Amino acid sequence: HFEVKDSRTEAVMMRRLEPFISHGRISQLSWEETAAWVYCCGSSVLLPAIHAFLGVGQCPYKAHDGAEGERLSQVVRRTLEEGRVFMPRSHLSFLESLEKPGVSIRQYCFRRFGAKTVSVEALHDLEVAYNDALNALGRYVSRRVHLVSRFFPAFKSSFAAMYAEYEAHMRVERLQLLKMRRRVSRGLER
Repeated sequence: HFEVKDSRTEAVMMRRLEPFISHGRISQLSWEETAAWVYCCGSSVLLPAIHAFLGVGQCPYKAHDGAEGERLSQVVRRTLEEGRVFMPRSHLSFLESLEKPGVSIRQYCFRRFGAKTVSVEALHDLEVAYNDALNALGRYVSRRVHLVSRFFPAFKSSFAAMYAEYEAHMRVERLQLLKMRRRVSRGLER
């Protein structure tokens, strides 16, 4: 239903909501900063916590000369950093505990890979579960980009370029535990 809905009203609604979002902070936000704030779910801890738990970057975009999404990705990075300032202390401490080295589920998967007693079937199940979680997160972020693009049509192409970078990063972050075990086994046989 969301894809076929007429999107002319979202921009109008955003114009009405914008004063409550961008003028209630220490400094007034530009439209680009407001779009980044909406994309980041404000100063909510949920998306940063999910990314930290999975052990992947929330804003992994690389700098490219003249890339359309690069300016927006810098604004998103700054918004994420500023969002920490506005988080309740307990939320921030929870997020920081997830960001500590070795705490993420990704690190857990690598530790399990290193255990010699883990069967190939268990590694396969672990790999599939982790990669399915990444896929679900990717779908959520895709929906988020789609929503924000409807609210801020002027930044649609920038959000699309930024999401393409995010999607490429997520493909690289997929676990390949079985391939790793095969390589290790071949190395030990020699």
